Amino acid sequence: MNRAAHRRLNRVAARWADFAGAEVGAAAVYVAIALPVFVGAGGLAVDVASWYSTKRTVQSGADAAAYAAALELARQGLDQAPDLAALQAVADDAASRNGVATPVTVRVPVSGPAAGDPQAVEVIVTQPAPLYFTSLFMGAAPPITARAVAKAVVSDACVWSLHPSAKGALTVSGSAEVDLNCGMVVNSNHEEAAIDQSGTSCLSATSISVAGGYSGNCVSPEPEVETPNYGDPLGSLEEPSFSGCTHNSKVSVSSGESETLTPGVYCKGISINGEVVFEPGLYVLDGVGLDVQSSAVVTNSENAFGGVTFYLTGSGSKYADVSISSGSDVTLTPVTSGMLPNVLVFQDRNAKNGQSKFTGQAQMHLKGIIYFPNSEVEFTGGSTVDRADILLVASTLKFTGNAYLNADYAKSLLPEQYYARFVE
Repeated sequence: MNRAAHRRLNRVAARWADFAGAEVGAAAVYVAIALPVFVGAGGLAVDVASWYSTKRTVQSGADAAAYAAALELARQGLDQAPDLAALQAVADDAASRNGVATPVTVRVPVSGPAAGDPQAVEVIVTQPAPLYFTSLFMGAAPPITARAVAKAVVSDACVWSLHPSAKGALTVSGSAEVDLNCGMVVNSNHEEAAIDQSGTSCLSATSISVAGGYSGNCVSPEPEVETPNYGDPLGSLEEPSFSGCTHNSKVSVSSGESETLTPGVYCKGISINGEVVFEPGLYVLDGVGLDVQSSAVVTNSENAFGGVTFYLTGSGSKYADVSISSGSDVTLTPVTSGMLPNVLVFQDRNAKNGQSKFTGQAQMHLKGIIYFPNSEVEFTGGSTVDRADILLVASTLKFTGNAYLNADYAKSLLPEQYYARFVE
């Protein structure tokens, strides 16, 4: 290679060296400019994540405070001016237990679906957002606010349907007129028709709560839907113990006959088409139930412990039930003390998929608790001037004729029940 070529090669190499040096310098400049941005973005991400975490904490505190305050409002009673100091105290306590600084704001909602509802409680919680990196360019922490609204519910229910998911867990059909001077609770969460009203029938109550939805155009008041499953109001009742059969053959009382029956264990059932008086006490029907036919006249006597209790039990797929036919004349009152006070009929909780019918029309005068926790009950009640003094609890319920139930008696059978449910 000649000398001129060497000189040209050296000049090219020098230019490439200058260019490389320039690239390194530029990269250093870019890094110097970008590094604070990357660091700032990372710091901002940390702050934003902490804000989301704080928002969840604040919302949890607001939810807990609203629920606690609504429960307190229900406990105080909805027919009087609330003790605002007590509402504030329970709300603050619930919020603090959920990691929220107190006090919180407690008031009747001024906006939203429950605006102005004196049975609803609104809680607003505000806390400053934590600042880490963002404190370099923010003078003050932004507020993080959460809101929750819960409603107080005091139950006056005398009719309960316990099935958790059935369609038509409570059915009103045909030309039935169901007039409840009390409330109704339906635990089924069926979305479309946990309550199913059809035909020319109508259902009227003081309040209607349903875990799912309802169908029908004659239901008053409009049910509160998507409420909690309130469980079994009689779940604490203990079932009676017994041993052996005192009556090993079926007891039948034909039309035109009269008989007085005594407490005991009836293992082949009781069929009545005549006139029967039940003496006071516990009647256990094991495997075969009570059949009251159309011409029967049934009453009970009373003593210091009250009237009668029918306990329906059995085994396997054979459990006792009740059938009261239309046209019969039935007047029954419960025991008032002892193991099952005020219980008129109690079906064993192990009974499944049974069906009992109370279709006495105007001649059925019942008093006490009628309890079928895992079976269906079909009920046709009394006349417009005769309200049944009963608390009716069943897995599913069908009303196929007129029924008029009295809340005043039913409310005395249960401890005061109060709840809270979220509205917003």
